[in-house]
Amino acid sequence: MTSQWTIGAAQARNGSESLRGGLFANAVRRIRRAAVPWLWALVFPTVLLPIWFAGSIWGWLPEQILPKPADVLITLLEMLRSGELKAHTGISLLRVVSGFGIGTAAGLLLGAIPSIFTGLRYGLTHAWIALFSVELVASSEGLGYLLVWGRQMFWLDTVLVAMIVIGLIGFITDKLLAMIEQHLQRWRIDGA
Repeated sequence: MTSQWTIGAAQARNGSESLRGGLFANAVRRIRRAAVPWLWALVFPTVLLPIWFAGSIWGWLPEQILPKPADVLITLLEMLRSGELKAHTGISLLRVVSGFGIGTAAGLLLGAIPSIFTGLRYGLTHAWIALFSVELVASSEGLGYLLVWGRQMFWLDTVLVAMIVIGLIGFITDKLLAMIEQHLQRWRIDGA
């Protein structure tokens, strides 16, 4: 009788240890699943930046084609200090938000959240593409205008600043929508 109790206690202990191990493994998997896309998104700039520095030091390309990273940083800081970058970014963001808001004013239905968020992320991507296409062709303000104006004036540091801001805004908004989607769909992710 004692041996059966001992065996039962050992099995229960092994079961709880296995349960704890499973919970830990799930937590590790979730962290890894969330961190890996962010890490891959940082690989390209991390590899490109030293190459850019080396190219500017050794003169691989003339400054009219690719300005020094320090010049781009100085231009970024000057544009931030003067408020010029804030003004152009604000105009572009207002255009995207208003156009995107009008297009998605129908509202969210809880059961359709997966499809809706996929559509929202794709729609936001296409809204940015359309906005910059229009600003590149027919605008006197906005980040697309800065790209054209900087290119025409051979101010490639301004062009690179605009490109960096456009990329960061796109990256951040996509990641924010993904986080909101994941938060609203906890029930679906936990149940999977």
